[in-house]
Amino acid sequence: MEDERPEATHHHPDAPWWAGTGPAGAVAMIVFGAAAALWLYLRLPGTPDADGTLPGMFYGAAKVAALGLVLSGGAALNRFRRPSGAAGGR
Repeated sequence: MEDERPEATHHHPDAPWWAGTGPAGAVAMIVFGAAAALWLYLRLPGTPDADGTLPGMFYGAAKVAALGLVLSGGAALNRFRRPSGAAGGR
């Protein structure tokens, strides 16, 4: 008997901006967050001179990188997850 359920969609109207990035977007977020933190650490052109704003900018770069790590870990877990009936028919 065919499964009559509609195809699952992963779109939610109140989903956050990063919900549909996928594994490639997760890797891009990791790279961007690390590059931003390195840019701030080396004080390259464009880094603010006021020391009061620099910790907040490091925090933002770390959040982007951490979110990318969480998304890539979730994608890896989803890839290797087996359906419940695929473990030998038990």
